[in-house]
Amino acid sequence: MPRATLTEELKLIESIVAAHPSGIGIAAIEAEMARRQGDKPNRRTLQRRLQKLIDEQRVTTEGE
Repeated sequence: MPRATLTEELKLIESIVAAHPSGIGIAAIEAEMARRQGDKPNRRTLQRRLQKLIDEQRVTTEGE
């Protein structure tokens, strides 16, 4: 499967987070992305993508 573009990955992450209104951890996001895309994302890349979504106020963070 071809690699998703940045925009597609951001939308995917945003949809995964939105599907869990009580919250979701990074490990669960990784697992869901692997299930949907067929491969596990790089942890550091996922952290950068999440930070971009936070900076753009598309998702919020709570707790640790």
